[in-house]
Order: sequence, then structure tokens, then C-alpha cells
Amino acid sequence: MKKQIRKLLHRFENLKFRKKLSVLMLIAGLVPVVFLAFSMQYGMTNQLREKEQYNLEKILEQSVNSIENQSQIYENLVDYLSYSQSLRNIFDTEMESDYEKYLKYVKVADPLLQMPTIYHKEIRSMNFSFCTEKL
Repeated sequence: MKKQIRKLLHRFENLKFRKKLSVLMLIAGLVPVVFLAFSMQYGMTNQLREKEQYNLEKILEQSVNSIENQSQIYENLVDYLSYSQSLRNIFDTEMESDYEKYLKYVKVADPLLQMPTIYHKEIRSMNFSFCTEKL
């Protein structure tokens, strides 16, 4: 390594003055440009990284809000169905025949239970089972 440096210095010393001056000016011009290029690249990389992290945080926040909103919608639907007076009347009243029970279910319970599935397709995969027997 030292031999190569000495050889390079010896070669530089043997150059003519005009060529020495040209080499020195070239080195003096390139060093600041290279320094500026690296510092700008570093700054831009950091700035892009910060923007990308900010965007990812916003996307995560929006996703969380969306999931919370969907959860609130389903909770409201369950509350609506569970506190529905029409459904309670059907389940609480004693019918004389199975046909009367069927008619009440078809006219009142079916529309109430099918309405949420029309607006929210995901509910179709849920199963509802009702027990009418008194324990």
C-alpha cells in the first residue's frame, strides 16, 4: 500500500506544472461535488423514509377506524334485533297452532332477520338458531 502511494506521488512529482495544476483543480472541484451528492442522497433517503412511515401510520389508523366502524355497525344490528319488541312478542306469545306460529315468523321475524343480510353480505355466513321450548 505504501509502495503504491509513493509510486503515485513520484509520478505526480514528475508531471509538468500545467498537468499538476490541472490535476489539482480537478481534485479540488470533484471533492465538494461528491460531498454534496452524498449529503443530498442521505437527506433525501431520510426524508422519503419519514414520509413513507407517516403514510403507513395513516393507513394503519384508517384500517383500525374502518374495523371499529364495522364492529359498531354489527353491534348496532345485534342490539336492534335483540331488543326488537316485534320479535319478543312472537317468542313470548303462545300460539294455538304451528301454522299461526309459522305465519307470525314469516310476516315479522323473517323480514327483520333478512334486512341486515341485504345490507351486509358478510352476515349471510352466520347461523341463527332459536329455541322455543321452555326449560
